[in-house]
Amino acid sequence: MRRPAVLLGVLLSLALLGCRPSTVSVAFTPHIDAVYAYRYDIEGTVTRRVEGEEPEVTRLDTRLVAQQQVVERTDDGARIRLELAREGGVARTAVVLVDRAGSLAGVELVADL
Repeated sequence: MRRPAVLLGVLLSLALLGCRPSTVSVAFTPHIDAVYAYRYDIEGTVTRRVEGEEPEVTRLDTRLVAQQQVVERTDDGARIRLELAREGGVARTAVVLVDRAGSLAGVELVADL
């Protein structure tokens, strides 16, 4: 009779451990000098309406190419050197701040602007 009670105690303990609150930490923690490259295909339509005139419709179909190099890691995220260009176009460079979720938090420097 003692054996089933011990087994029941072990099973209850495991069940309680499985019910404990758990958390998962998801954070962007790149290495310094790491390089990331992205391609964005953008399609859109912009309609501009001015009273008394016909609407002006502009269609946008372009590809943006981004290359990022991690310059520094900070407590809040990272500083990243970003080159962004239309495919085949001239690249623009900026130093951006990215938070630990990988979202843009700020822009430090934009070259040629």
